[in-house]
Amino acid sequence: HVVAFSINHKNTMDQRTAYFSLWVLLVLSFSAQESNAFSITCPRAVFASRQLCRVNSAVAQSQESQPGFLEEDDDDEDFEDEVPAPPRAPLSSMEKAWRHAKKPLLSIGAKGATLTHGNSLRQLLEQHTVVKVKVNTRRFDNSLEEAFLQLKELAEENGAPADIELLQAREKDSIILFGWPGTRQRIESGEFPLPPKPKEETEAE
Repeated sequence: HVVAFSINHKNTMDQRTAYFSLWVLLVLSFSAQESNAFSITCPRAVFASRQLCRVNSAVAQSQESQPGFLEEDDDDEDFEDEVPAPPRAPLSSMEKAWRHAKKPLLSIGAKGATLTHGNSLRQLLEQHTVVKVKVNTRRFDNSLEEAFLQLKELAEENGAPADIELLQAREKDSIILFGWPGTRQRIESGEFPLPPKPKEETEAE
């Protein structure tokens, strides 16, 4: 006789159940040897199958009763809420000034600076107060500070005041932020740059 015997373990059989299943198979094997034809009515087989079902049921109930147990079809709502990101630190006054000058308005190439560059820098500072200048430092000993000094001198030769300020120099970007005299103090006191106008005033204009 051929008898079909299946074990329902709900995809979560622990180690004890696995050992018990092995024991059941051994019992069935010995029973088949004794009777030469395995039958579902064999007392040992019936007892073993009932015991296995009880163990499977107990394992499933214990897993479902554990805290945090989730079914496969549970929604993401059962998981803990994500921790919100910490608020960003406020920008420094100098960083606001750097961002106020959105892009470089003057560029110095590999040939170096000329009187024309100095005159352009003077005019731009008069119009914008702060000016970003992109510099190729090959002709300035690879130094943004040296480039600032030469450009400042050229601007003065074209009528600019003597106190043009170096507000920031960022080596990674090869950019210098020039400032009109007195701009650093205005930045540190919060007077520059001015906050953006409210939407209502902008629309009225």
